[in-house]
Amino acid sequence: MEPLSAGIPRFDSGSWIQWVIASFVGYWSGDVLAVLVYASGALSPSAGFLLSDSARGLLIGFFQWLIIRQWLSMSRWWIPVTVFGWGTSLFVSELLCPFLGEPAVWAIIGGTIGLCQWLLLCRDIPRISHSLLWIAANVIGVFAVYSMTVFTDTHIAHRDLHDLLAQFGLLSLSYILYATMTGTVLMSLHTHATE
Repeated sequence: MEPLSAGIPRFDSGSWIQWVIASFVGYWSGDVLAVLVYASGALSPSAGFLLSDSARGLLIGFFQWLIIRQWLSMSRWWIPVTVFGWGTSLFVSELLCPFLGEPAVWAIIGGTIGLCQWLLLCRDIPRISHSLLWIAANVIGVFAVYSMTVFTDTHIAHRDLHDLLAQFGLLSLSYILYATMTGTVLMSLHTHATE
């Protein structure tokens, strides 16, 4: 596969902003869909967990694909790879959690998602194959989301609208951190690939 050519638009600050917004919207809409799937109660807990996290990956992958599709030759695989990364990593993490603990498991989740997406990115962005920045950004970003989720679950009483708004704000902050980190790494890698 040929690396990015001069005819490909640059991943500039405008693209970065679009990526951050798309990832943020994808994360929130994916969370809503995941909760609806899991809360339906129509599935066994294991199947509900797998399907709800795959649904989260579907919407995150879709919104990211809207932005990244013009830079990847194999962009049609972005959504399935993201679904696979979310679905399998979270399912496997449930099996490993009793042995490793939740913090290590969330690092595995971020690493699995990052690795799945990296396999597509490294085809078009040659320098990414020499770097683990994309995987690291996903590990740190997903871990930030996990940390904020634990914090809001343990420190916010969920009694009234104020508590819900506080939880929404703090989770939104962690989603923006994830989106900012991955967007910054993507812009850096694309910039180096087109120089």
